[in-house]
Amino acid sequence: MSAVKSNLARKAFITVIIVFALPVILAKLALNYQWFDYGVTNYGQLYSTPISLADLSLNEHDINEQWLLLYVPNKDCRHVCQQALTTLNSTFVLLGKEIPRVTPVILSEEELFSTHREQLTHRKWQQWSLTRKATSRLKEGEVIIVDPLGNLVLKHQTPVSDTSLVTFGKEVLADMKKLLKYSRVG
Repeated sequence: MSAVKSNLARKAFITVIIVFALPVILAKLALNYQWFDYGVTNYGQLYSTPISLADLSLNEHDINEQWLLLYVPNKDCRHVCQQALTTLNSTFVLLGKEIPRVTPVILSEEELFSTHREQLTHRKWQQWSLTRKATSRLKEGEVIIVDPLGNLVLKHQTPVSDTSLVTFGKEVLADMKKLLKYSRVG
């Protein structure tokens, strides 16, 4: 009788070990052999090295604890660039109740900003001069999301065709909304 109880106790103990060890072993195998897609949820490209507005010689005091939506247009802003600006303006307006937390900024010369001002329906748009450091570290056609502390967080490259602009706007909007939702700053 005691041999039967001992056998049952041993089987129960082994079952408990298997029940608790099996998920750990499967998780380790899933990580090692990449059986699943990692949960990347941002559409833009994260900056791998920290860059701040001060590193670009841009005045970080102008942000007033606001998130920034920076746009670096092409010097020769043609049709696609103008459409991208219109898309960014629409994206900014679609932020809705979060608009007071975000300031949209164009980094360019004054002439470019004044010629495209009519496409910007919201009055909150600002124009900052493009510095030499910013020119060397930022690409034309980039849209950059900057946190309220002045750190560059995400960058999106504007598409080269009109057909991709809607998707581009949705991606920027999704990233902005996610950052604003989880942020306690700004």
